[in-house]
Amino acid sequence: GADLKIQAFYTGSESLKPDLEHIEGVKAVSEVRFLHSRSDAGIAYDVVISDVVGMKNLWVVPFGADRDLAKVLYTRQIVCEAGRPEAIAELAAQAVNPAEKASPSNALPPVVLSLAVARFLEVDAGDLVQLSFRLGSERSDARFRVAAVCSAMPGFESFRARVARAVGAGVLMSLDNFKTMTRSAPAEAFQGLYFARTTGDASAQKTAAHRIREEFDVRYRFGVQCTAEQKEQARILYWATQVLFGLLLVVAVVIAVFALIASMATTVMERRREIGVLKALGLRRRQLFLLFLAEAVILTLSAGIAGGAIGFTLAWLFVLQASVLMELATAFTMPYVTFLATLAISILAGALAAYVPTRSLLRKSAAEILRI
Repeated sequence: GADLKIQAFYTGSESLKPDLEHIEGVKAVSEVRFLHSRSDAGIAYDVVISDVVGMKNLWVVPFGADRDLAKVLYTRQIVCEAGRPEAIAELAAQAVNPAEKASPSNALPPVVLSLAVARFLEVDAGDLVQLSFRLGSERSDARFRVAAVCSAMPGFESFRARVARAVGAGVLMSLDNFKTMTRSAPAEAFQGLYFARTTGDASAQKTAAHRIREEFDVRYRFGVQCTAEQKEQARILYWATQVLFGLLLVVAVVIAVFALIASMATTVMERRREIGVLKALGLRRRQLFLLFLAEAVILTLSAGIAGGAIGFTLAWLFVLQASVLMELATAFTMPYVTFLATLAISILAGALAAYVPTRSLLRKSAAEILRI
């Protein structure tokens, strides 16, 4: 979601944003707060969102973000189904007032909903929703205005699109309004996220992440995710996967080539009487050779094209299924070079399989061929 994503696995209301801003190489830091679903003592901290009339209710995970979130997030990666990505910077425009029950819609504080929540509640940008913070025996209710509906929010895995994953989906509000709604919650109920923007390139990101781990990890058990490190790990995993599948492809091609040679050789030997008759009728050796060679090439080419079409279709369906179920942006790429190289090897193997037995057989006379 940003150059650095820092999750503090500690509980408490202490803000570490000033300390993170003093790390060399860190340009800006945004603080995000959310609630534990249940404390160590077993006390539940539930947040329920509903439409205005209260016909539909849904348990959600609220996030309170400060004003700097739009400065550090990769906003170009935000997928808005309704509203604008700029709504993140406008979350703190109005302050929440749980005591007021009949405020005009334009005076209500804005929130950003995940597409899963919006679909479940059947609301859109500009509609009103009600949030109920149930913190043990305490309860705080307030109405909010939907400023945007997002199907993807970088850094927030709970912003989902499918209605089936609406339970526990994310709701984004300003940090001030979040603190107002959770003022009765104990310190142990909170957990923090920090997004940071660095001043340099990938090396600066790695350096800043290393310094944060050294200075804060022992005290607060930080989990630091660095975008540059994740890209490098993804690149290594990609090439390792390519090498593995390349080796598997070589093994499969070798097995297929030997099977093809054996099949074509068996076909030629089974049709030796046909070859003898054709040769007795006056067909020359070159004509007979071209006849079997053309047959082998056509069969190999048609089988390769049909198999490639089926394989590409299945691969595209698997990628589409994974992107729908996992809600991850996946790109399907056609391995043209691999496919064409494999097809060329298969055609050459088929031609060789037809050439070797036919050549040795055509050296004999028609009478010798028919006596075999």
